[in-house]
Amino acid sequence: FDESNEKGALLEKGGGTVSEEVADLSGKGKCPSVEYGEVDVYENDGMHGLVEAVQVEEDDDEEAFIPAAEEYDPDAKPPSLLYNPRFRIFTCLLLLVVVGVTVGLAVGLTQDMHTTENMVNKTEVPTLMPSAAPTSERDSMGIRPFLQNLYISPQGDDDSNNMSPQEMATDWIINQDAMQLTEDSPNIVQRWALAVLAFATQHENWNVCGERPSQASGLSYKCHTQTLNQVTGEYEDNANYSFWMSPDNECAWYGVTCDPDTNATVKLELIENNLNGTFPAELTHLSDLRVLRLNANLFTGKLPPKISQFPTLNELFLHGNFLTGTIPEKLYDLNKLQQLSLGFNDLTGTISTKLGQLRNLKGLHLNDLLLYGTIPSEIGQLTFLSQLFTHNNAFTGTIPNEITQLTFLRQWTHFETLTTGTLPYDIGNLQDLEILYLNKNRLSGPLPPSFYNLSRLQQFRAWENRNLLQEPFSTGFNGTIASEIGNMKALVSFIAEKNSFEGELPAEFGSLTELGKCYFLMGGEHQMHLCGCNISFLSFCEHNYLSNFD
Repeated sequence: FDESNEKGALLEKGGGTVSEEVADLSGKGKCPSVEYGEVDVYENDGMHGLVEAVQVEEDDDEEAFIPAAEEYDPDAKPPSLLYNPRFRIFTCLLLLVVVGVTVGLAVGLTQDMHTTENMVNKTEVPTLMPSAAPTSERDSMGIRPFLQNLYISPQGDDDSNNMSPQEMATDWIINQDAMQLTEDSPNIVQRWALAVLAFATQHENWNVCGERPSQASGLSYKCHTQTLNQVTGEYEDNANYSFWMSPDNECAWYGVTCDPDTNATVKLELIENNLNGTFPAELTHLSDLRVLRLNANLFTGKLPPKISQFPTLNELFLHGNFLTGTIPEKLYDLNKLQQLSLGFNDLTGTISTKLGQLRNLKGLHLNDLLLYGTIPSEIGQLTFLSQLFTHNNAFTGTIPNEITQLTFLRQWTHFETLTTGTLPYDIGNLQDLEILYLNKNRLSGPLPPSFYNLSRLQQFRAWENRNLLQEPFSTGFNGTIASEIGNMKALVSFIAEKNSFEGELPAEFGSLTELGKCYFLMGGEHQMHLCGCNISFLSFCEHNYLSNFD
């Protein structure tokens, strides 16, 4: 019943209808409350199918729920879930969980980023390439940091995706080398330093023994080469060397020679082998190295100042490469050097006055460079020097008289420079001198009297010192040829055209029997032969003014 209406509403049963006659049961006011009361169905009084609402007594429980009778609508839609209290509670809880998880993740990521940023800010700009991620158990044995402490050469930009030769050598020692060396292995530094050279110079492209061919059969790592027999002068097949980076001991690698007692590398010789790259300073870790011959290759870049840290080096041959920059001042600290050859490179600058520290030098080859300035007087302190090559440079100034103190000097080639002045007055002190090339300079003046004391001189070339077209100007050698030239019995060639000699040619030329054949070209027109001599090549050409050819 709807308590707001005076008339009740009866539920239809069995298709019956509600009669208004039974709707008013009390005849007064509102109907009493109904809670699922009993009903009687009228069947005998003509109201078939109707039910009678019967009043029930109210329950004492005031909080009991008393539903109102509602009319049934078969077409009504089910109520929305949004109005379901349980659904709404569940939805709120789910939203709270999602929000909590999202906030937690955001806070965690922010802390990680903050931590990473702090780490980056606290780290100095790295001097070493980032190390490779651990790939094996050996990578956690402390070998990598041990070798990284040996790095000397710059490691490149941090943005580079390529590993440095030093890091490649380290990774090879740890993860690829069959020898499986440890930090305590006596040859780990030596083997690693040689591996750095291999990776720095593209060993896979070397002419000889740089990398074992993939088609090589068997387990042998021997490479077949041809080596020069110093006795016969002929090349012979040699299969005594191993390929570089092979499992064999590094002392067996091509070009490597070790001390038989200590197994320390004492000689490294890779001449004309297509080594292409920069000179790795890590080679200085070969502390027992005595001979380093890397000439006639494709080295570029500058010589590292650390090159002075070869404490026992006797020979350094780097000529015939593409080295640039200046000669490092530290190089002059190699006071045990006996041979220094840097010619045929693009080195520039001047020769340091520290040159005098190389007191054990026997050979100094600084030819075909871009050097300028003067030859320092300290060169006179190299008292054991026997070979001096300074030609094809831009030297200026005069020849220092101190050079006459090199009493063991046998060869001096100093042509095609801008050197001016005269020959040193005491040039005759060089009693062992056999070859003297002074052509195409700007020298002038007469030959000093002591010049004719060079009794062992075989070849004298002094042509084209006369230059009146370009500064510094020079009239070339002048004066007369003294009769004392007859004392130079070993003379084979005397070439001095394009100078300003004058006077009579002394008859003593006829006693120089080693000359074999001689001819004189005067102004390009006349050729005369000396009688009774066996002159091979004697030429006084144009711009000389000699007479008495009888």
